[in-house]
Amino acid sequence: MPAVYDVEPRHSHALTGIFEGRLNLSGPVRYATAVLAVAAGWLVRAGLMQAWGDRLPYLTLYPAVMIAAILGGFGPGVLATALSVLVVAISWTRSGNVFYGDRLDWVGMAAFAGCCLGIAGLAALLHRSRRRRDAQHRALETAHAQLEELERQHARAEARLRESEERFRLTAASDGITLYEQDANLRYVWLYPQHAEHGAALGRTDGELLPNAEGERLMQRKQEVLTQGTSCRVEVRAQLPAGTKYYDTFIAPRRDASGRIVGVAGTALDVTDRRQREQSRQLLAAIVESSEDAIIALDLEGTITSWNQGSTRLFGYTAAETIGHSVTMLIPRERFHEEPQILERIRAGERIEHYETRRRRKDGTELEISLSVSPLRDDRGEIVGASKIARDVTLRNRTERNRRFIAMLNERLASSDQPDEIVQTASRLVAQFLGAQDCCFSEWHDETGAALVHYEWGEPGRPAGTGVHRLCEFAPAEWRRQFPHEFRIADITREAPDAALVGKCQAAGVGSFATAGVTRKAPWIASIIVASQQPRTWRDDEMRLLKAVVARVWPLVERARSETALRTSEEQLRLITDHAPVSLAQVDRERRLKFVNQTYARRFGREPHDLIGQPLKEVVGATAYARIQPHLDGAFAGRHVEFETEIALPVGGTRWVHAVHTPETAPDGTVIGVIVLITDITARKEAERQVALARDQALAAARAKDDFLAALSHELRTPLNPVLLIASDAAENPALAAEVRRDFATIRKNVELEARLIDDLLDVTRITHGKLPLDLRPVSAEQILQDALSVIRPDAEQKRITLVTELTAHRTTVRGDAVRLQQVFWNVLKNAVKFTPAGGRITVTSANLRGGDTLRVAVRDNGIGMTPAEIARVFDAFTQGDHAVGSNSHRFGGLGLGLTISRLLVEQHHGDIRAESAGPGQGATFTIELPVTTQPIATVGSTTGDDGLRAIHLDGRAGRRRGRVLLVEDHAPTRDALASLLRRRNYEVLTAATIGEARAHLAAGGIGLLVSDIGLPDGDGCDLMAELRGRAELRGIALTGYGMDADIARSTKAGFFAHLTKPIRVQALDAVLAAIDSPAADFAR
Repeated sequence: MPAVYDVEPRHSHALTGIFEGRLNLSGPVRYATAVLAVAAGWLVRAGLMQAWGDRLPYLTLYPAVMIAAILGGFGPGVLATALSVLVVAISWTRSGNVFYGDRLDWVGMAAFAGCCLGIAGLAALLHRSRRRRDAQHRALETAHAQLEELERQHARAEARLRESEERFRLTAASDGITLYEQDANLRYVWLYPQHAEHGAALGRTDGELLPNAEGERLMQRKQEVLTQGTSCRVEVRAQLPAGTKYYDTFIAPRRDASGRIVGVAGTALDVTDRRQREQSRQLLAAIVESSEDAIIALDLEGTITSWNQGSTRLFGYTAAETIGHSVTMLIPRERFHEEPQILERIRAGERIEHYETRRRRKDGTELEISLSVSPLRDDRGEIVGASKIARDVTLRNRTERNRRFIAMLNERLASSDQPDEIVQTASRLVAQFLGAQDCCFSEWHDETGAALVHYEWGEPGRPAGTGVHRLCEFAPAEWRRQFPHEFRIADITREAPDAALVGKCQAAGVGSFATAGVTRKAPWIASIIVASQQPRTWRDDEMRLLKAVVARVWPLVERARSETALRTSEEQLRLITDHAPVSLAQVDRERRLKFVNQTYARRFGREPHDLIGQPLKEVVGATAYARIQPHLDGAFAGRHVEFETEIALPVGGTRWVHAVHTPETAPDGTVIGVIVLITDITARKEAERQVALARDQALAAARAKDDFLAALSHELRTPLNPVLLIASDAAENPALAAEVRRDFATIRKNVELEARLIDDLLDVTRITHGKLPLDLRPVSAEQILQDALSVIRPDAEQKRITLVTELTAHRTTVRGDAVRLQQVFWNVLKNAVKFTPAGGRITVTSANLRGGDTLRVAVRDNGIGMTPAEIARVFDAFTQGDHAVGSNSHRFGGLGLGLTISRLLVEQHHGDIRAESAGPGQGATFTIELPVTTQPIATVGSTTGDDGLRAIHLDGRAGRRRGRVLLVEDHAPTRDALASLLRRRNYEVLTAATIGEARAHLAAGGIGLLVSDIGLPDGDGCDLMAELRGRAELRGIALTGYGMDADIARSTKAGFFAHLTKPIRVQALDAVLAAIDSPAADFAR
């Protein structure tokens, strides 16, 4: 068997493996092999029984045990031995004397078992030896294979390294990658790739290579890497001779073998091209985002992937609301079929230019767009989506449709020569084109609001509106200011100011309407009106269409009227000429008379037949012909000419005539003559002259009335002045008894009331004549209302009236005159207090209307109330309620001017005031509406006292007060009262009744303050002050009983420091004296 073990395992085959015991059998198979080997040995022994008999009973079992031991090892060998002994024993037991006769050979069996166990042990030793040798062989083969694999890996690694080096070299060269190392001082010690430019950088720092802030920033980052030991990435902008470069720089610490940081290393990637591409993309994105057009990107499934601001402006959706959603959200349902067709063409690579269609906005309205669609491709050139550019062409298309409609309308009307036919056709076509239920043409009188509706086209069953109408019957004031030039109402129920108007419009079947007009011949306006039964928004292009229609149709109507009138006149020419009181003539192209009537001939003392064929110039004379020649030339140019002129005639002298020159045309339109119609208007001109004279006289009378009122005001104020001065001073004089002060307070109050009545009279006069200037500026109406409430509150408290305020308006800034608005609120509040009984209640509310554009202030009381007749005249001047008329009593006082002034002032502020009452004893409500403004509130410079009396500071330059005061006043009681009051205020007072006396005092010198009336017997106080303007130490206070704004302005110009209007309260006088005596004054006490 040694020869078997010496065989090299790598050259053995299966049989050799059996003898060497190296077949790798699993445990069950090895033991099964032992069983089979014993069975085979026994069968062979049984087959040799006849040949061998009972000799060698174990001969065939030895090989079986040997095979089991060799193939399976010690365990299978022992099993085979046991099985062999067992088989022999069983065979003897069954058949007896099988091999040895009558007795079992136990010795032989034991010898057999011992030999077999020895064989098994030898096989186990053989197996163990072979396993050690096989393990060594396998270890050698594994080492050899690993060595060969290492050699192959080394070869492959070297090849890959060479490839990597080549690839890196190519990549670095192509991608602009630079590798670098720097020492601890951040000087470059190695650069790759190596070329001249990099060679120049060795030994230098970034600060030396980039001598700017960028180099310092880069060195700072690298220094942080050296200090902290962590890598970083930074983008560097390098300004090089070749231009600006951008580098994406990676910085990492460089360590030695001991791990100590000795420098930095990294890469610098040239990203200039990428940065430029990013900038280009950003620029492109910015262009797309700022484009006025809507630019939308989709994928091939129609899902929105990009959405710019132009899209938001056009469609109303934000990007967040659309991206990721189907583009069909923008498409009306009836046009859903378009999108698949568009995407199919895009998939085919087709570009779609200017595809016009309709799309839907977020608010549901539709618009017309021009759509351009282009394919979007990826880097491989494959189509991945579509880019849509949408432009709103709604206005353009509407304009084009309107243009075509106007062209069609012109064509349809070209053959019409009857005015009614022209208007009827135009009305019907316009209503059908706009989808309106009514359309009519009318002529409006711009001043009176009267309208003549000529023709109305409407759907069957709708009421007709032809005839004469007045705009004031159904339109509020704010409508009348715009109607009918260009006006539109989208919804009558929402925009009408009251329910009555809504009812009128609904009864007429009008839910919304629009009108546009053109001035025909002032003050007449030709207009077109279209109406819809339902609410409707009238677009700007529709309003432009209406203006274009009326501008085209009305000249045709007027021309048709003229032509119709001309034809009628031609048919009845003979009848008219035989009886007409006007002069008629026909002139040919040579300017010769072809026809004249008897009246015409009589003007020249001739017979008609004498003038036929005569040149017109010879008949009328050179002077008269020169007057009419330009008009005659216009008529021969084809124009219908009307004019008035004064002309000298042989019979009757100089006369005023109204002439009409009408062209006479041939069938081809050529002017072949002129029909002349002359009317003697001398009587009318004389009447007009008389009217003008009467007008001048009326104006003079109005001026005289103004002068009278001013004089009346002066004469009424002047006697009140000393009374108010003394009463107002005594009412607050603590030296007097309280009862006396109350008496003087009563006198003061009644004098002030009388002054207020005078002011009201003047205010009414100035407002009605348009002479009341308003200081319009943004003011707080709520603050003005609060001021008025504070003024009226003492009177209310005296009557135990409860004042309740509910001021909820959030927008209260109006453009108005603060003083006049306070006058309005004060008048209404005073009225409420006056007519509310003791213990009553007044409620003041404020709110915003019409989306916050209007401020409404309502004053509601539970007083005596009003009848409908009283409400109708409550704002009329000099009227009293039935409570006064019926009883012939004025127990409530007043002239009835307060509410009149309030109405006039509110209207001047473009507002409205109205009164309401449920009836007598039911209280009343006064409502004031004013338009609000968004302008910031301005600072109001002037103030008004609680009683309306003004002390107006005219000049901020206060002089140093002297001890001596010159008082110039021709009204002795006023002079004495003022002098007494001034002396009590420690002034030395000199008095004068005339300018002459004043000049004498002034010549003596020492005067520091001049208090002078304006109207003096021998001159004007303003002239006196103007003479003294050169005296820096002198200040002046003007006194006047007129109180007009012009008076105040004149005194300011003259140089007065302040202006006091009579009657003067002593408090107003003290205020002016205090201003003069203020620390900022130029003179001391």
